[in-house]
Amino acid sequence: MTKRIKISCKKATLLILKKEQHAISFKENIQLFIHLLICDFCSIFKKQSKLINEKMTDIHTQHPVNVTETFKQKILSSITE
Repeated sequence: MTKRIKISCKKATLLILKKEQHAISFKENIQLFIHLLICDFCSIFKKQSKLINEKMTDIHTQHPVNVTETFKQKILSSITE
């Protein structure tokens, strides 16, 4: 039973990031909740990640960036090289 509940810090950080973008399952929510109760490092990571997302959203709202299609293609081609 406890093996199903316990998760590693690596999985916890992935769930924290996933939860910020999408809903996570009930099981994942329970696993993350229990992990955060006992792991100070992941709790700090969660707070920092939330703060970063909030600040980036504020910046994007105040200063929207319009990227041209040409620039997007240039970035994509440099990534694939």
